[in-house]
Amino acid sequence: MNRYDSIDCPICGKPLKDGDVVVCPECGAPYHRSCWQEEGCCVFPELHQQGREWEPPVREAPHPPGFVCSRCGTVNPHQGLFCQTCGNQLREGPVPSPFPAMGGIPLNPYTTPFGGLSPEEEIDGIPAQDLAVFVSQNSHYFLPLFKRLSTMRARMINWAAFLFGGGYYLYRKMYGLGLAALLIQGLVWAPYFLMYIQALTSGAVTETAMVEIGGVSYLCTFLDLVVRLFCGMSANGFYFSHCKRKISRIKARDQAPEDYRAELARRGSTAAKLISVILVGCGLLLLVSFLLLLPSLLGGG
Repeated sequence: MNRYDSIDCPICGKPLKDGDVVVCPECGAPYHRSCWQEEGCCVFPELHQQGREWEPPVREAPHPPGFVCSRCGTVNPHQGLFCQTCGNQLREGPVPSPFPAMGGIPLNPYTTPFGGLSPEEEIDGIPAQDLAVFVSQNSHYFLPLFKRLSTMRARMINWAAFLFGGGYYLYRKMYGLGLAALLIQGLVWAPYFLMYIQALTSGAVTETAMVEIGGVSYLCTFLDLVVRLFCGMSANGFYFSHCKRKISRIKARDQAPEDYRAELARRGSTAAKLISVILVGCGLLLLVSFLLLLPSLLGGG
């Protein structure tokens, strides 16, 4: 192949072809033979004056159609740094995150954020990639579950909701349900704590009183277990409805795609900070209660 096959003629701008090229004897610029004869001279007199040789123009490498995310398979713009769907880093090396506080889906090399579903597959009219960005934590678990919930009344216990009750709902930003569940759990255990505190403060810690308190404790434990079972069995369905409702509201705002995904990640990210504050508050409340009861306990001893 001729060395000038990829070069355009400086006069007519058309590609040079093998066997139809003449070169300026002074600077080496290539031309079509017919163009050179018609022009009668080289069109780069400044190179002759400077004693420089002609150099082929530097062509920019064609941009690839896009970066395919190795994590979720989404085709991203070639200039992108992070996947538009799952936030995975598209390039090697230390690249600063453009959305440091946006959240997104935590990287887990052993799972995919869509749980085996296609990113474009819709669940009750919502694309799986939108649900994955909104759910963030454990999207690989929830998306197949949402798929089953959309086609059948599947019941699968959510063990996190069973263990933490209303705290789990708060963690997933279902604040109304979380507060209601915590209130019910508090009411369930209220008789036990009231009887126990009354017995300590009055100094009537008798064997009969402790038997009565123990009986109330068994009843409260049973009722608390019922509440926890309800939370565990209902959490996935409630959360699916919560996701659909919130995503539909965000989508109705008709934002730009990047703003839409940033809003999904922000609204759907977990309330880990809120849960930390609640746990610290509960710990302080228990500590204060213990300090207030300490004189009674010491006096009763």
